Amino acid sequence: MNPHSTGLLNDMADALVFIGKPEEAIAYIQRAMRMNPISSDSLLWTLGIALYHAGRFDESMAALEKIVNPPNLARRHLAAVYARLGDIEKAKKIAGDFLLEDSEYTLEREKLWPYRSPAMLEAFVQDLHMAGLPGTCHGVL
Repeated sequence: MNPHSTGLLNDMADALVFIGKPEEAIAYIQRAMRMNPISSDSLLWTLGIALYHAGRFDESMAALEKIVNPPNLARRHLAAVYARLGDIEKAKKIAGDFLLEDSEYTLEREKLWPYRSPAMLEAFVQDLHMAGLPGTCHGVL
C-alpha cells in the first residue's frame, strides 16, 4: 500500500526468504537501501539472511558485519555464515556470544520459523550445528 516504505519492503523481503525466494528478497532490500542510503540494522540483517540463503556467503558476512548494534538473533546468522565459509573458530566464538544472551537456545527452536523449504531450514541448522550451537541437527524438521 505504501511503495516508499522501507519497513514494508523489509517485511516483504523477510517473507520472500521464508518462502524460498532469497534473490527476490535481495532485490526488495536493495530497493529499500536505495530509498534510504543510511541503511538500518534491520535492513542489513534481512539482506544478510537473504544473501546467506541465496548462497552468497561472503556478501552475507559483509552485510551482517555492518550491523552496528546486532540483535542477538543476528549473531546466530553470522555464526552460520562463518561456519559455511569454513572459519569454525570464528563461528564458535560468535555462537558463544549468542549463547551468553540466550542460554536456553537449542537447534530445535529453528523449526518454529516459517520456512517453506525443509532443505533450506536443514542447511541453516547444519551450519548452526557446525558453529557449535546445542541440540541435534537431525530431526529438526
